[in-house]
Amino acid sequence: MPTFYDGGSEIELVEVDPRRVQEVLMKALKKSDDVVKEPQPTVRYNGTVDGFNDWGGQFSIQYWIANYAMREHVASHVWDNVWAELEEAGLCGKIDESTAKPAALAADQEPQAQPAQ
Repeated sequence: MPTFYDGGSEIELVEVDPRRVQEVLMKALKKSDDVVKEPQPTVRYNGTVDGFNDWGGQFSIQYWIANYAMREHVASHVWDNVWAELEEAGLCGKIDESTAKPAALAADQEPQAQPAQ
């Protein structure tokens, strides 16, 4: 199985049919109580992307909610469900804890914010 090296940790990549990922993502969306049933949520496979000398699939999800004021709360729950369903299906890359270590900072260096993924 190929691995991906990311600044001090190795992540095992998972090879899977994109249709399987779509099924798992839809299950996560339907599991979210705050996502309305109509219109139905959608999951789209946007094709492959090349990164770090390996290929990956890119997906997008779209869903509707009844209370816009709760959008951040609902989004958080949706992504929690997505992660849980991907883990349950065995589709998450595994991090090799033996190689995962934070980068050392100089005494006078401030930690830098990292983009959300």
